[in-house]
Amino acid sequence: MPCGMTRLAFGPFVRLKGVPMLDPVFDAPDRQEWDELDWERFLQRADARTAKYQELYETLAQHPNRDLLIAHEMGWEEELRRCGGERNCPACEDRFDCEAYELMRLMSDPQSLEEDPDAAELMACFEQLRDIPAYCRAQEFAAALEEKLRASVPRWANDEEARNAAFHAQMVPAQIAGGHGIGYERDSLCGNIANCKRALRSLDQCLDELAGLTARGLLGAPDLEQVRTQAASLVQEVTCWIDQLRGRIWWR
Repeated sequence: MPCGMTRLAFGPFVRLKGVPMLDPVFDAPDRQEWDELDWERFLQRADARTAKYQELYETLAQHPNRDLLIAHEMGWEEELRRCGGERNCPACEDRFDCEAYELMRLMSDPQSLEEDPDAAELMACFEQLRDIPAYCRAQEFAAALEEKLRASVPRWANDEEARNAAFHAQMVPAQIAGGHGIGYERDSLCGNIANCKRALRSLDQCLDELAGLTARGLLGAPDLEQVRTQAASLVQEVTCWIDQLRGRIWWR
């Protein structure tokens, strides 16, 4: 069963016991197992749904009927009717197959682990991630890059390219973690791989932002070259992890 990795992945749909909310969110392919491309299309649609929810949440933050309006716009009215108007999500056995639950958690995380009904599962997944070298290397890369930006780029937190570089670096371990959360079973392994491929694209985006900083004279060329060397090592680690995951696909 997948681990609870929603917050680690900065998005929903990573705690799957199958695939939630396929209609009308996603037109699922007419076959039992999805390949990597199927999963990438699904994740793209999940990204769009997450962005839509966040926009609605922020726009309607002070509206007295916020939840009902969001449910209407997101197409969740039937799910709310099935709940009888009394949402007790933490006690619901179907909560990990519910888009509404995942997105609401994304915007309203508990203030402490003691308040999180899924804390034990979440912490267990953190422990499991320590056994994935690609994740550990990605965490080290993101932390080192932020330190370099702090030291090298004046007021880096106010610079859009610097912020974007740090964000994309942080997305690399987050997306590897999201893949781990999707799982390793036959119906989810390709989703795990798709998330890890996204981590590689995030790394590319990070390097593009850093190149922009160098072009503007804010990050020295030697510093950029050092980061690129570290990134190349990280690419090898993530690619090795993807190859290991693909090696588990025995049914094709």
